[in-house]
Amino acid sequence: YQTLNEGKQLVASVSCPELEGQIAKLEEQWLALNKKIDHELHRLQTLLKHLLSYNRDSDQLTKWLESSQQTLNYWKEQSLNVSQDLDTIRSNINEFFEFSKELDDKSSLKAVVISTGSQLLHLKEADTATLRAALAQLEQKWTTLVTQLPDIQEKLHQLQMEKLPSREAITEMISWMNNVEHHIAGEDSERSLSSAPQVKKLLQKYKEFRMEMDYKQWIVDFVNQSLLQLSTCDVESKRYERTEFAEHLGEMNRQWQRVHGTLNRKIQHLEQLLESITENENKIQILNNWIEAQEERLKTLQKPASVISVQKTLLDCQDIENQLTVKSKALDELRQSYLTLESGTVPLLEDTTSRIDGLFQKRSSVINQVNELKTSMQSVLQQWKVCDKLYEEVTMMTIRFWYCMEHSKPVVLSLEALRCQVQSLQSLQDEAEGSEGSWERLQELVGKLKDRCPSVAEIIEEKCQVTHARWTQVNQDIADQLQKAQSLLQLWKAYNSAHTEATARLEQQEAKYQELENINMSGNNLAEILTPALQDVKELQHDVQETKEAFLQNSTLLDGLPQLPESSTRVPRSAQLHSLQRASYLEEMLLVKANEFEFVLSQFKDFGDRLESLKGLIMHEEENLDKLYHQEKEENLDLFLNHVLALTAQSPDVEHLNEVSLKLPVSDIAVKTLQNMNRQWIRATATALEHCSELQGTGLNKTFLDCCEKWVQLLEKIEETLKVNVADSLPALLEQQKTYEMLEAEVSINQTVADSYVTQCLQLLDTTEIEKRPEFISKFTKLKDRWQSAAQRVRQRKSDIDGLVGQWRYFTTTAEDLLRFLSDTCHLLSALKGRDCHSLHQTRRLIRELKSKEIHFQRRQTTFELTLEAGEKLRNTTSLETKELIDKKISQLGDTWKDTKLHVEELIKQLQSNVETWDHCEKKIKELKSRLQVLKAQSRDPLPELHEDLHREKELIKELEKSLGNWTQNLKELHTMKTDLTQHILVEDVMVLEEQTEHLHRQWEDLCLRVAVRKQEIEDRLNSWIVFNEKNKELCAWLVQMENKVLQTADISIEEMIEKLQKDCMEEINLFSENKLQLKHMGDQLIKASNKTRAAEIEDKLNKVSDRWQHLFDVIGSR
Repeated sequence: YQTLNEGKQLVASVSCPELEGQIAKLEEQWLALNKKIDHELHRLQTLLKHLLSYNRDSDQLTKWLESSQQTLNYWKEQSLNVSQDLDTIRSNINEFFEFSKELDDKSSLKAVVISTGSQLLHLKEADTATLRAALAQLEQKWTTLVTQLPDIQEKLHQLQMEKLPSREAITEMISWMNNVEHHIAGEDSERSLSSAPQVKKLLQKYKEFRMEMDYKQWIVDFVNQSLLQLSTCDVESKRYERTEFAEHLGEMNRQWQRVHGTLNRKIQHLEQLLESITENENKIQILNNWIEAQEERLKTLQKPASVISVQKTLLDCQDIENQLTVKSKALDELRQSYLTLESGTVPLLEDTTSRIDGLFQKRSSVINQVNELKTSMQSVLQQWKVCDKLYEEVTMMTIRFWYCMEHSKPVVLSLEALRCQVQSLQSLQDEAEGSEGSWERLQELVGKLKDRCPSVAEIIEEKCQVTHARWTQVNQDIADQLQKAQSLLQLWKAYNSAHTEATARLEQQEAKYQELENINMSGNNLAEILTPALQDVKELQHDVQETKEAFLQNSTLLDGLPQLPESSTRVPRSAQLHSLQRASYLEEMLLVKANEFEFVLSQFKDFGDRLESLKGLIMHEEENLDKLYHQEKEENLDLFLNHVLALTAQSPDVEHLNEVSLKLPVSDIAVKTLQNMNRQWIRATATALEHCSELQGTGLNKTFLDCCEKWVQLLEKIEETLKVNVADSLPALLEQQKTYEMLEAEVSINQTVADSYVTQCLQLLDTTEIEKRPEFISKFTKLKDRWQSAAQRVRQRKSDIDGLVGQWRYFTTTAEDLLRFLSDTCHLLSALKGRDCHSLHQTRRLIRELKSKEIHFQRRQTTFELTLEAGEKLRNTTSLETKELIDKKISQLGDTWKDTKLHVEELIKQLQSNVETWDHCEKKIKELKSRLQVLKAQSRDPLPELHEDLHREKELIKELEKSLGNWTQNLKELHTMKTDLTQHILVEDVMVLEEQTEHLHRQWEDLCLRVAVRKQEIEDRLNSWIVFNEKNKELCAWLVQMENKVLQTADISIEEMIEKLQKDCMEEINLFSENKLQLKHMGDQLIKASNKTRAAEIEDKLNKVSDRWQHLFDVIGSR
């Protein structure tokens, strides 16, 4: 009952057709079981009563039959013993007559045993063969006994008649009849009879007289026969005796007829009287039995076992009250009818009057007991309802507290979630403290119900104990959870404060880094900007390191929190890891930025140092040259020339510095300084060369031979220098470049000497007779050619060295630039590889940043190829060391370029894949949501009424189910994509998709349930015809069974028949009346949804059921 009650409440609160069907099925099974138990209990009680009666009576009858058979055997022996005297024979006949009377008395016992046995055969479900055999054996013994009596009786009478004279027999018969008449005349009038037993006793006495007359019929027949025998003998001699004998015989016969008639009239009158009395006695007995049965019934109803027993008891009380109304009317009618008999022929018996008065007293007692029991059960029912309500309240409160406690646990750990949990648990604890009064009231009611319903006291107490234990446990759990939550809240406040502070610092640092990132590296005054910027970077690196340590400390604090589910700490741990990764990424980016700033500043410094060095050197050489020039000493020419050459040797550095200035965003001051230096160098060089030429010209006029000798020495020096191979390394090439720059300057300066030499030689040839003229001309020509060749080779060698220096500088500079670019890119990749997850926004930003890097790769591709080409050209050297160095640098550059470019492409591909997966997931969710809306709209259409339309709707439902069946695969795909994204996208972002997916899943489940319900409704409507036929067949079969059951009650007593009709049959009819109403309702619905032919068929079946139902009630009424 409790389960059914809770199930009905649950069905009322939720929409679940499957649960509703289970509850209905359970209720039907429960009612059927109750009915079966009641029926079986009644059958077993009746069986027990009949079985006890049968065993008692059958044992008594069996024992009597066994002893009677022995007695009968004795009578057989006596009937064959002819040597007995008359007195012995008379004694035997009297005793045999008493035995016959006893047999007549036992015939009623035998009838009772046979009747009870027959009823047991109907009641017993097994072991009937033994009972049938016992009844057959009893019947056989009885028949055997009865069939032996006439023969023994006849033989005993024959023995008596052989010993007894006819006259004496007539005298004995007349004397016996006189005695009978005297007894009849001596009996009081029927008016003096005061009880039915007296009537029965008198009737029995008269029946014994008649039985004895029947027994003495042998004597009458014998004496009448003896008269005939006298007539054939000596008639004349004994005429007088014969006449006297005939007179006595006639008198005896007349008296015999008179007594026999009187006894028959008396017996008939007393039987009629007894029948009337018995009828009234039966009515009284029936009423008395019913009242006593109700008294016993009320005793058993005093201690109900459950609330359904209380409700059943109240129904029983109402049933008893209804029956009491009918029985009271019958009792009043009985008293009234019995009082009217006083004026008639039937006497008013004292014990009958007292029994009727006793019935009225018992009826009043039963009425009082019913009222008391009804009041008591109503009180118990009210208490039980209050107890159930309180029990339900505390149970639901316990469940609600447990649910709220579990629900208060934060899914995602956060400060606000923990605060809400503490507030919720505190509220629950306060509410629990205020709910203790409900438990006290429940305990009080349970104590009362234990007194009223002791049979279920243990169950009630156990339920309350279990519930209270759960309540106590929930309160303890709430207290424990509250304590843990408060402790966790304090720890989380500390963690959250530290994390928030560290995150704020990190955001500020990221903003500062962004400001540094936005510095224009090609703007003016970059050197002045980068110096404090580099200091800011250094400080920012230190701050980021401290922030990172703070995050690591927070991670330790988070790890030190109490053991929590991984799902609840997934978001904070993800946020913590994300913050650490951001800090590490910023650290790497700051390192890149610091390296960039330091490199640029180093370039500026190198540029400035070189500029100042060259500026100082030029000024120094210019001053020296100016001093030497103004001394105007011939010996100063060599010293002057050395300073000119020193100044000229700086030409490559000046050119390289100018080239560097074009690449560097130097300041305006530096540009002006460079321009001034260039002008100063040009002016100083030009002046120095001019002065050198002037001094040299003066020297030529004075010391031509010395000049020529120096010129020849220079030529030899040049030729010796040209013999040295071109250097294999940049530093050596730079030295050679300066050397050849000075040689070229010397060649340019000494060209005047060469020209003077040629002029002088030509003049000598024209003006002087020179010995060995051909030889002179040959030497002159040869020397001139050597000079021209040397000068040409110097210029060529200088050009080659300048080219090689350019190649070396291009290769070195571009390689370093590319490696620096690759190093910065590797730092970025390293920072990204350290971060497993990114936010969606960061992922898109990183894609743009990496694509920018990819564009840089494309832009630098030509530079990379040219650098490799330059390196390959530089490899064509005889120096193995240089070749190995170049090979190593080329290999390093090539491998780093290839690996870094590949990693960038792979990372872009991975990030793009993540974004595409995200976009695909969002698109999939939108598509599924749209499909769900379409399917939901289809499932909301009202069901058609007609049977044919339902089949089409069934096909549509199948298509819906098929569409919903494919949904699982879609959800699996979404789950797979979400799982993949979880590895690369932050949990906070993925949770958005997860919530959308879960919302879709809930909508899908709701739609599946709705489609299942709709399908079941369609199936129910389609199967309603089959169900209708089955229920109709079942009801018709039950009606036939009930008719047979009502008609098969002839072999039981009237009281049992009435009780069976009132209790079993009516209870079963009340139960099946609901089935009849359901059948009628189902038929009406089918008629609406069916065509005319089927509607007519359904209506015909309903009419037949109604006719059979009415016929059953007619049969019950007639019975």
